[in-house]
Amino acid sequence: MSALRTLGFATGLRLTRLSLRTIGFRRTIALLGGLPALPQHRAAEAGHAALWADAIRRVGGRPYGGTCLDRSVFLWFLMRRHSIDGRLRIGVAYHNSRLDGHAWIELDGGVVNDDPDVADRFAVFEEDPTRLVFS
Repeated sequence: MSALRTLGFATGLRLTRLSLRTIGFRRTIALLGGLPALPQHRAAEAGHAALWADAIRRVGGRPYGGTCLDRSVFLWFLMRRHSIDGRLRIGVAYHNSRLDGHAWIELDGGVVNDDPDVADRFAVFEEDPTRLVFS
């Protein structure tokens, strides 16, 4: 990945994180989801989503930061901009006397940015939370 693209992914991830922390989930999703798709001549193939997920994972480490929700919302945004209909999934699990939450993206029934069995480890909310914002 080029240095310019790496910088773009790192900046996008940081802005997503900042938006989620300052204006909240619902308003961030409405803001990002309200942007139009890119022109058709730049439409991406579904296989690009896995490449983007890997790039986001790489820039998501220090010093860029980013939680699973930050990374998944940013990937959802990239996919939406390129007319790829991914689903943001959120689940919870009780581990070691504490409740843990996790977020990931699914596309055509498969997991894009996590282990393929992630939904087996978490109780998944049935509704895609991004669809609640736009209903």
